[in-house]
Formats: sequence, C-alpha cells, structure tokens
Amino acid sequence: MVLRFLLVVGLAMGLGREGIAEEHLCGRIDLVRDEWGIPHVFAETDEGALYGLGYAIAQDRGFQMHYMLRMIQGRSAEVLGDVAKTRPRGETTVIHDRRMRTFGLYRAAQRVAAHLDSHSLALLHAYSHGVNDFFAHGRLHSLYAEVGLVPEPWTPGDCIASWWQVGQFFGTDGTRDLIGYRNLSRPGRANPQPRVDDAAAVVQREDVDAEWIARAEQYMREHGYTLAGSQKPVGESGPKFSHAWAVGGAKTTTGAAVLVSDPQTPVTNPSLFCEFHIRGETFDARGIGVPGSPLVLIGFSRDVAWGVTAL
Repeated sequence: MVLRFLLVVGLAMGLGREGIAEEHLCGRIDLVRDEWGIPHVFAETDEGALYGLGYAIAQDRGFQMHYMLRMIQGRSAEVLGDVAKTRPRGETTVIHDRRMRTFGLYRAAQRVAAHLDSHSLALLHAYSHGVNDFFAHGRLHSLYAEVGLVPEPWTPGDCIASWWQVGQFFGTDGTRDLIGYRNLSRPGRANPQPRVDDAAAVVQREDVDAEWIARAEQYMREHGYTLAGSQKPVGESGPKFSHAWAVGGAKTTTGAAVLVSDPQTPVTNPSLFCEFHIRGETFDARGIGVPGSPLVLIGFSRDVAWGVTAL
C-alpha cells in the first residue's frame, strides 16, 4: 500500500517497503490535511480509503481511542488506579469496571463484529489495519508512557465498541429505566404510565390543534391510560434539546437545500467527535464521526446530507 502525504511533515517514515508489498490489495492512498488539520483521504478503493482514515485518526486521536476503549472494556483501573470519578459521583474506577464487565458491552461488540456481512467486515478490517500500522510505525503521544497505557491491536469489534462508549454520554445504561418500569409494574399498580419529559419537547401543547388533542385524549381513555398532568415548566432558560432543521432551495441564496444538525454535545478536550473526508471507489463523504470508527454520523456526499440529534 503506497501512501503519499501532502502538507504533513514526518508522518509516513518507515512505511515505504511494507506499503509497496500491499499495493495490489488497496491501491494508491493519498492523505491530505487542510489548513485546519482535517484529514482528507483519497483512495482507489473503498478499503484503501478506510485504511488511510484509520491511520490518520490514530495519529490524531490514538490515545483517546485506547483510553475510551479501556473504559468500555472495564479496564479503566488498569490505567488510572482505583480513583473516584467525577461522573457519576461516588463511583470509582473499580466500580465502573465491574459494571462494564457485568453488562458485557465489549463482549457483545465482538459478537456483533463476528456476524457482520463480509463486505462490512472487510471495511472495518481495513480501518483497523490503518490504525495498527500507525502504532507500528508512528510516534506515541507522551500520555501513553505517563499513565502506562500500552496500545493493543485495533479490531472491528473495537470500532463498534467505540460507538457504544460514546453512546453512554447520551443515554443511561438502562438500569434506571428497568427500575422505573419495575416500580410501575408492581402488583396493585394498574396501567403503568410511560415517563415522558415534556420539557424537552420541541412541539409544545399550544402548537397542537385543540381537536387533535381531544382525539388523543379520547384514545388514551379508551385504552386505559390516565391523562397526563399539566405541562412541566421549562424554567427561565427554556427547554433543553438538540435540534436539526432544513431549508429548501427555494428559500436559500444559492438555490441549494441546507441541512443543519446540532446534537448539542458537551464541549470537551479532546472532542467526542472528529471531522474527516473520505473518498473511495464507491463513496465520497465528509462529516464527523467517533475516533476509533469509520462511520460518518453527521455529514454529506455529493447527493445527500444527513444528521442526527442527541434526543
């Protein structure tokens, strides 16, 4: 696999001989970084594009990738020792690790990867190969030595687990929902009511036609649901929610449709997400994703744009 890096200093040292031997598998790969450092990967094949992306993200976010993976593996105490966490309060790293191993999210990710279709699995293998090649030839961040973290080979299952780890920032681990449902379903509690947070609703009650509300209330009565209480106050700051919106081409100055997707994620350093551009044989897409995985969560191609919100 031949790598040609433009506008990047000292990245591909030591890759030449090994890369040439693999050129027939993935073809030529170019990694270009723009003035903001965003990686743009251009390849002759889809696998080549994923390989180049894995190499670039490992260079940018390698420590973050391995650190977050230890969290979902239930191995954070190996890196940090048994220390108290800030979120959730009162939990230590050992307690966290026990919980992660009990839930078995990492084991589940390995099972999911093993049952992927051959094409998807080949792409994740290509990405993982790029990650591992960087760690075989690149320079490790000083934090690795500082905390005693030793990189282990990246795998397709790690790509999936990386998504699940970030997903925990936007949803609970499920135990709170189970406890709530169990309490509602206790003997003597007829017609358990689902818990709905109206404060986060984009469509408020005054936005809905009165006749529609009457029909909805009649449906609830007929099916044994009690009517919800009055609306919860949203506070002086207003409701809290993510948002996404689109504007048709007839209303823009360029004549092109515009999509804005804003999941309202917390500001962290490093960021939860990373931006990249990948072009292979069958795709050409740019957007943001999770360090450790090649999927584009919010992005666009030449023909379509897509987005998501946290709620």
